[in-house]
Order: sequence, then C-alpha cells, then structure tokens
Amino acid sequence: MRATILSLLLSLCLAAQDRNARWLADADTLYQSIVALHPNPYTTTSRADFDAAYQKVRDSIPASTDAQVLLQLSRLAALANDGHTSLDFTQSSILRRYPVAFRWFSDGLYLTTAPTAQASFIGRRVTRLGSRSFDEAAATIRPWISYDTEPWFRYKAQAAFQYHELLAAAGLVEPDAPLTLELATADGQTESIEIPLASAQTIEGPQPARPRNPLYRRNPNSNYWFAWLEDSRTVYFQYNRCAESPLLPLNNFVRELIDFGKHNPVERLVFDVRENTGGNSKYFHDLMTALGAAYLSGEVPLPSAGAFGIIGKKTFSSGSLAAAEMRLSGITLVGETAGGRVSYFGEVKSVSLTNYRLTASVSTRLIQVPGFDGPLVPDLEIDFPGTAYFADEDPFLDKLVTLSRPLVPTAQRPAAR
Repeated sequence: MRATILSLLLSLCLAAQDRNARWLADADTLYQSIVALHPNPYTTTSRADFDAAYQKVRDSIPASTDAQVLLQLSRLAALANDGHTSLDFTQSSILRRYPVAFRWFSDGLYLTTAPTAQASFIGRRVTRLGSRSFDEAAATIRPWISYDTEPWFRYKAQAAFQYHELLAAAGLVEPDAPLTLELATADGQTESIEIPLASAQTIEGPQPARPRNPLYRRNPNSNYWFAWLEDSRTVYFQYNRCAESPLLPLNNFVRELIDFGKHNPVERLVFDVRENTGGNSKYFHDLMTALGAAYLSGEVPLPSAGAFGIIGKKTFSSGSLAAAEMRLSGITLVGETAGGRVSYFGEVKSVSLTNYRLTASVSTRLIQVPGFDGPLVPDLEIDFPGTAYFADEDPFLDKLVTLSRPLVPTAQRPAAR
C-alpha cells in the first residue's frame, strides 16, 4: 500500500514538472519571438522592465494555474504597446466565460447577450462591473489587452469582460464567483443582477418587432458587396475584409460596380470599412485605382453629392490603410476614430506556442504613411449610442445620406501594402 502511495506521489510530481517545463518553453518562445522579430517592442516599456516582466512570468509558473499563466503571457505581449503584437486569450479554451456579451458604444458599455432567464436586462448600460464602477473596471483590465489606440482597446475590451479568470486577476470578482452587474434603466435608475459562472441558454439582442436590418450588419460573411439606396440615390459599398473572395473575384465586383454607376443616377457613394480589421491592402488599392480611372476618364459620372467613407473602432490594420487611401483620394471620412493607426507596427508573423496550442502574433515591420502619425480621426465625428443600436438604427449612414460634399478626385494615394 505504501509503495502504491509513493508511486502515485512520484507520478504527480513528475506530471507537475512536465507541465511547468511546457509552460516555460512556451514563455521562452513568446519572449524570444518578440525580441527577435519586433522592430521596437520598447516604445513604452524599457528593455530592462520587459526582461523583468518575462522573468516574473517564468518564476510564477509553478504556483500559477494554467489560466493564470496564459493571462501573464498575454500581459507580457501587451507590453509592446502594439495592437498587432498579442497573445489573444479569447481564442483559448483555458479560460472560463460568463454567459454574457457586451458592446461598447459612444455612451458606454451595454449588455447585448444574457441568459434567457435575464433577457429583460439586455439593452441596458453597465454602470458597475463586478466590484468596481465601469470606468474603474475598464482601467483594471488594460494591462492584459494589446492595443495602441483607445478605440482598439474598447473593441478588444468588450469581449474581454466575459472571461472569469481575467476579471478575477483584475480584482473585479472572487475566484469561482458569479459576475455582478449594475445596469441603468431608461429613466436613470439602476438595478443589479448576478450572472452565474456556468453554461446557460442565452439570447442576443436587439430583437425589435419590426427590424430595420441596418446595412452594416446584413452580410458579415461577404468580403465586399454593394447596395442601391434609391430614396437618396446612394450606392452603399461595404468592405468587410481586405481579401479577395473566391466566389466573387475583385475584378468582377469592380466591373459590376462601375456598370451600375454608368446606368443609374448615383448622387452619393459610401464606402463602409467600420467592420474591416485588415488583410492585404493590395485589393482596396486595386479597387480604388479602377474606380478612379473610370471617374477621371468620364466613363462613370462623378457622384454629384460626393463620396464618403465610414470608419469605426473595428477599422484596423489594412482597414485603416484603406481609410487613409480614401482620405488621400478626396473622400470625406465620417463615424468614429479608427481602431488602427495608419502608421503602425504590422506585417504580423504568427508564432505557435505548441505545448498549449496557443498562437501569438508579432509585428515584424514599422509601416509609415506620411501625414498619418496619430490615430485616424474622421472628418465628421458622429455619436453611435447604445440606444441607437438597440433601436436597429445606423447613425453613421443615416447622417451620410443627408450630406453633400462634391468629390474632387486626386491621383495621390499611399502605395499598396
């Protein structure tokens, strides 16, 4: 009997040692990849502090849970102050999730998904999350989020608030405890609910009796598509991904778009890149070149009321480069500040942390576009409050179809990247 117990203890000890060694190997891979590949991961953190943070991760592995190690590695990557360099913990099954979802609008964070038993609370603004006010809660989770602009932090944070171990590490909830939310009602009153840390059937809002089905939410799986708004004589073009569709080659799409402009009285052209998180910039550059040639040659009449681009906090990487190309082409940008910079660390390399099946992203190049040093701010900023989202409205497009700013195209464009 004694031999059996000793054998079991030895097996447990060896398993712990093997587990620690595997996490150490993954930590080493992440650190070495950032140091070797990134042009400058020390823009806000010194090399000495970065190395010290890395050593702290290694030292803490034996006493940490798998979830805690994952979060520590995510925090290490975030020290690069670069939205492209990250270890995205939301892609891992190691962390547990509360059965909720949120969206961060111009007037705050709103509950968009909840257990069906608490469906009546969907559409309310979050005033407290866990043990802190919402503003304090957002501040406590910042160290774990890879970002270099405030809008990108907000986009990433709205998903991060679902993860129990992150909220526990930030001191917002107790280990294994429910999530307490304080929510504001329409008349300004507040009410608190508890979300259990357990699987539950959920429901997502909005679900209005008469849906407006705003255009920006209609075709999320299409890389690019367009629609005709006859009342305002507007062509609405949504560019969701900087990638070519195997079902609709870009040349075919552009030809159809140009042909439509030749045979219809288009007064306004709208490019919507608010949902575009990047890809290959070549495709939008090719599209703009073809459209520009059609306008300059007179093949297609210029839209008399002008051309506009919609940007938002999810506009990132090559999506931001597309927005910059629009601005340099004389197109008016509206919406909210983009999540991605136009001059940024990019051209990401994926790094496999094989022991725990994790994938990190590391920037390998500094991309610079003259004249675009800070965040990309729209020419006309428009609020998009949570109340508009739950009313199935689109304040960006609703405003655009009332504007008239004649387009004066220019040949000056950033090079494709």
